[in-house]
Amino acid sequence: MSEVDETIARARAAIERSRTRDAGPMLRRTTSRAEAERAKRFILLLGAGFAAIIGLVIFWSMVIGPVKAMGILLLLIAAAAVFFGSGILARGRPITLPQMQSGTLAAITDNSERWLMQQRRLLPPPARTLGDQIGARIAALQPMLANISDDTHEARELKRILGDELPDLVGRYQAVPANLRRTDRNGRVPEQDLVDGLGLIDQQIDNLSRGLGAVEMDKLSSQKRYLELRYQDDEQE
Repeated sequence: MSEVDETIARARAAIERSRTRDAGPMLRRTTSRAEAERAKRFILLLGAGFAAIIGLVIFWSMVIGPVKAMGILLLLIAAAAVFFGSGILARGRPITLPQMQSGTLAAITDNSERWLMQQRRLLPPPARTLGDQIGARIAALQPMLANISDDTHEARELKRILGDELPDLVGRYQAVPANLRRTDRNGRVPEQDLVDGLGLIDQQIDNLSRGLGAVEMDKLSSQKRYLELRYQDDEQE
């Protein structure tokens, strides 16, 4: 078995483990910052829409008269339109490929997380699980990005994975006709290829995250050692 095959096997094992976990970890993993912002936009838009409807009802009652059966029907239609319209507007503008490939590392990771959320409904269930994991890993990287220069190996690697490899993999899957995505061709199934590819990307982002985390841990240990040398030596004197 080649190294790539071994990595794919480990990624498949990670997917199977994620399917057997309880609902708590799954909920925490799938609630990303982009999703939280979308929920916030939805609530704000919904509140504004219903406030406008209430204002219209008050105006109608004061100027024209009581709201009758037809008016109630129109209000229900307006409420439904506000609800569904808020959901559509809350999604925001689609993230484009240039947005995922240019700008600072922080901007690229942020756009990649948003793009993943926008692609979620177009992915098969196993790929959604991995997409959620990747989104959560991207969100977890955000606090460390301020300490990473854009010209470091880690920054270049993240830009390549998020700006090139991730959208290329998903785009190639989406280019396969829907009726052929589960069809075996020479021992390969497009849907499984997508899942395996996302598993490899997820694992590589995890490796980079652990490496960056180790650097920050070393910095913390060095600072602690500095404080020990500075203040413990002063006390001994």
